[in-house]
Amino acid sequence: MLIIGLGRSLKVTYRIRHSCFPNNFKIFYSTIVDQNNTLNNNNNNSNDIALQKGPEKPRINPVGIQHLSNGLQNQLFPNSNDKETNSKINSSKIQLVKLAHEYLKNNDLLGKKCSINDPINFKLPTLQGKNLSEHFYRLGLNDSKNYLDLINNLLKLESNKTLIGKKKTIKQKKSASQIEKDKLNFEKFPTLPKNWVFKSGWTRYEDGKDPEPVPYPLEDELVFDVETMYEISKFPTLATALTTKAWYCWVSPFLTKESNTPEYHLIPLNTQEREKIIVGHNVSYDRARIKEEYNINMSKAFFMDTMSLHIAVNGMCSRQRSTWIKYNKNINSLDSNAVENLKNIEKFKENLKDSELKSLINNDILIEDQLNDNDTESSLKDDPWLKTSSLNSLAHVANLHCGIKLEKSIRDDFATLDPNTVREDFQKLTNYCANDVIATFEIFKKIYPDFKKIIPHPVNFSALRHINQSFLPTTRTWDNYIENTEGIYQNSANEINEKLYELCNETVKLKDDPSKSWESDPC
Repeated sequence: MLIIGLGRSLKVTYRIRHSCFPNNFKIFYSTIVDQNNTLNNNNNNSNDIALQKGPEKPRINPVGIQHLSNGLQNQLFPNSNDKETNSKINSSKIQLVKLAHEYLKNNDLLGKKCSINDPINFKLPTLQGKNLSEHFYRLGLNDSKNYLDLINNLLKLESNKTLIGKKKTIKQKKSASQIEKDKLNFEKFPTLPKNWVFKSGWTRYEDGKDPEPVPYPLEDELVFDVETMYEISKFPTLATALTTKAWYCWVSPFLTKESNTPEYHLIPLNTQEREKIIVGHNVSYDRARIKEEYNINMSKAFFMDTMSLHIAVNGMCSRQRSTWIKYNKNINSLDSNAVENLKNIEKFKENLKDSELKSLINNDILIEDQLNDNDTESSLKDDPWLKTSSLNSLAHVANLHCGIKLEKSIRDDFATLDPNTVREDFQKLTNYCANDVIATFEIFKKIYPDFKKIIPHPVNFSALRHINQSFLPTTRTWDNYIENTEGIYQNSANEINEKLYELCNETVKLKDDPSKSWESDPC
């Protein structure tokens, strides 16, 4: 479940799909099949299976566990009665039963009575393919095909060359023909605007054209980031978006003094009308500030979270965090001598005329020796994963995957209680927001192919869309629930503080006790 509420002014909402229940499971897949006439059923026999009538005896396997009913068995495994298949199963059945007995015995389960129920029969949606594996593969692919096309369009954008901040150069050995081929395949990255228009709503910035107001971004694939004056309101202050054709900027009417309050201003993206890919880092935060996401009707947007992709590919568990933080601290606290040595090496290489000596000096190992201290080297020997993982923030993930150094201190300007501060620094703060968008795009371009290699099944990809679309409508009693739970928490906190206060007073009084009982206290 995903919280997308912005406080009491907008009700917190969720959507829950109970696909784990048989009836809803049936409805879910029937809906997909009905809505997608392009799917062809290669197994027409399974659609005409007559459910068994009359009493049916339970089917029990050799270790006492009940099988599916004949009706469900024939629908889910239409080839189960095939003679060739059964002969292969029978030839290895004895060994399989033996292994099952050993496993159950090792877990103290062998011989324990299992519940036996009357066989259950009901009509399932038609199997989309020859078997369950093909069925789910085709459903997942059909559900996500349009979004995969949008992602491919976004990935065709070339990497940005004007990133505000420092970016490491990554050496890749490519042939001249491959380089030329890449140039043909990639589209030009939209130029970052030099001046942002201070006007409420969306403004579009396309290369070679004047900025123009638009109701929402016109393209269907975009990288998106939102900024808020979080000390004043949870509603958005400004946002930037990158598409395959242009840059966009959204400004709150509160910032332009067209509204007296920062509340109730949400960002339109037209996600109810068109299928869209919206890439963001911790994108649920950005989604909570999109206007259409508070519509009770299902959104057509696919919110792709680069933070989730990072966690799946290079994430760490909570137990590893402290080790990584210590390692990162050592990296960041390199002494000035090491940095100075690197500068001297670079100057020395620039003055060299001998090409062979220059190539010899240009050695990555020599550079690493200047950057590594004993603690860091020791940490990497014990935990080599430290170099391939990071915390989940945009700055850490951008540094790990792309070598991008983001300047995040500017974000503190949004902590102001005075909106005039943001108005005066509008250009700088909008550039900061756009900078985060560029970093998010670079992360996505780098990590998405890795994610697809590790988790290639289309059902996994399709599930990301449905997970990030969840919301649950609530009634006005939600406010009462919040007030009651907050009251209970505050009462409990006060009781704990009072008890601690009493214990402190009792302990202080012991100093006047003539028996000096604390001297014999083992604690």
